[in-house]
Amino acid sequence: MEASDNRFLTLCKQRIEAGIFPEKQGAPLKQRDLEYLAELIENKSGIRISLSTMKRLWKDDYHQSPHPSTLNALVSLIDYEDWHSFKSEVLCQEQKSITSSNIKNLKWLYWPVAIVAGTALMILIFSAGSVSSEAPGTAAGTSVKIPEHIKFSANKTVTSGLPNSVIFHYDLTECVADSFFLQKSWNPANKIRIDPKRHYFSEIYYTPGFHWARIIANERIIQWAPVHILSDGWFAVTKYNRFDKIPTYLDQNDLLQNGSLSISEENFRRSKVDIDRVFQMRIYNVREFGGIDAHNFIFETRARCDSTRNLACPFIDFMFLTENGVFYIDLMTKGCISKAELKFGETNIYGRNSDLSAMGTNVYQWQTLEWTTEQKQVAIKLNGNQVLESSFKNDFGKIVGFIYSFTGPGSIDYFRLKNLEGAIVYSDEFEKEQL
Repeated sequence: MEASDNRFLTLCKQRIEAGIFPEKQGAPLKQRDLEYLAELIENKSGIRISLSTMKRLWKDDYHQSPHPSTLNALVSLIDYEDWHSFKSEVLCQEQKSITSSNIKNLKWLYWPVAIVAGTALMILIFSAGSVSSEAPGTAAGTSVKIPEHIKFSANKTVTSGLPNSVIFHYDLTECVADSFFLQKSWNPANKIRIDPKRHYFSEIYYTPGFHWARIIANERIIQWAPVHILSDGWFAVTKYNRFDKIPTYLDQNDLLQNGSLSISEENFRRSKVDIDRVFQMRIYNVREFGGIDAHNFIFETRARCDSTRNLACPFIDFMFLTENGVFYIDLMTKGCISKAELKFGETNIYGRNSDLSAMGTNVYQWQTLEWTTEQKQVAIKLNGNQVLESSFKNDFGKIVGFIYSFTGPGSIDYFRLKNLEGAIVYSDEFEKEQL
């Protein structure tokens, strides 16, 4: 691959990582990250890039230029029409920078030259000075003008339950930009162009969660609105691919089996889930949790995988949703712990470059997890043994939801959320609710 194209590709990858994985802050992407990018690219461009190609691109392991269609698909993630448009804009911005630098150095020129070129220099200076008002990635000469206050709100059509349409109300009449987008969550794949002359736009949310929807002018976020999609109790779904936008809903009236929250084979059949295929099951509980914050709490639970398939790396993922981010823990067999990830606020721990062997366990047996956070200091116990200590610094607000994820079917024995004094804020003891 030519050095010049290599430079553009490196810049492209940096922009993709900064936009989609800001929390990684330059850390190497893992296989699951590249799989996720491949799915986003396919959704955005309609082009499927194989995992092996993604690995070569991110390892700079290529001896010739990637196919043009691959490059076009890559830049679609940062909202460029094609590779040529991306390169042209980068060159344009660089040329502006050079022009501005040259203008600053012209003060040493012989004064007659300065007089003759005065008018031209004034034009150049004006042009160079206008660069600072442009949003990153916008077309040359286009300014983004945003008033101090922008009207933007989100209103759910139902208080709780799924699916749920959210009607966004916005007023962009005083805003100036090339293009405007509404992004309903953190995921850039959910960014849709909107008409600034209109005032309403609606989106369907198919799963529970807490999101910050955003209005974007060119590539600049100009306003936010919270969207809290409540689950109306425990809510179970399946996906064959975790990137599928629309899940399969299970029968929510049949979630208790043998003293635990679990799904019967009959429920899967009624819900048209092909249990002979590998799928992921998620069980949500998104609600108000008594105003308890993510910096001080105790969480206790007992869960296991129930799949009868001989899967290579089954896992259980426990995830807290907060007002400003997520916290999660992966449990896997010891042989697969390299794939595990833990996240506490802005702190990420990866099995690939950390020793997470204490988190390795037989997920087909009951696993008892106790998670304590006190003044942003995290302590994790697994089956009564202290296995991890960590911390975070940023503020993440209140706890607003919880998600269990399983490879295939899974069961939850109990769920307890407490304050630091040990008082229960919310709990479900499923064995006491057996039908």
